[in-house]
Amino acid sequence: MNPTLDRYVEENYDRLMAAAVNILGQDDAGDALHTVLLKLYGMESDRVAAMIESDYVNYYFVRSLMNERNDNAVYEKSRRNLPRYDDRCEQ
Repeated sequence: MNPTLDRYVEENYDRLMAAAVNILGQDDAGDALHTVLLKLYGMESDRVAAMIESDYVNYYFVRSLMNERNDNAVYEKSRRNLPRYDDRCEQ
């Protein structure tokens, strides 16, 4: 574990969740935020500590959430033209 990241998350979780909701909406915010947190926990402790100290971590969160939103949009767009499961079963 990373005590610096633990402390940062404890102090800023509500703010980070609010940003995630603002960017992605209520339904996807929690999963996206936790995905970003898992990525941070997978990084080297020194690198994360430097990101927190320089406030770069805030940019990292917002950019990662924006990427998540774009990935969701591409996924949803690719699914638009697929027939619904119910439609395929009725044939």
